[in-house]
Amino acid sequence: MKFMFHMHDVIKIPGKIFEDLSLEEVALMIEADSSISPNGNNYFASCALDEFLHNTKLEREDLRKLQEEILKHIYIELPGLNEKKINTDYLMAMVSRLRAAHKI
Repeated sequence: MKFMFHMHDVIKIPGKIFEDLSLEEVALMIEADSSISPNGNNYFASCALDEFLHNTKLEREDLRKLQEEILKHIYIELPGLNEKKINTDYLMAMVSRLRAAHKI
């Protein structure tokens, strides 16, 4: 895997790489995103979701599909502007969905 940042700076869980993450850990990573939590959290740096989505080629099918799904819905267009904004409502809904799936 190629990482723009040092792995230990992105994932703060000892010994973990993106390929090893559980759904609960993906939820924690989303909550750490800079659009929601500018300083990250105890488990992930605020840039971790960006690394996961844009700079990580995943082999695990469930994570790869999740990565693709998030990429399809993470950005919303702002009327009258040529830029997109991160859809934090979508991200928080995804956190809830991942936590519900984790409990099953």
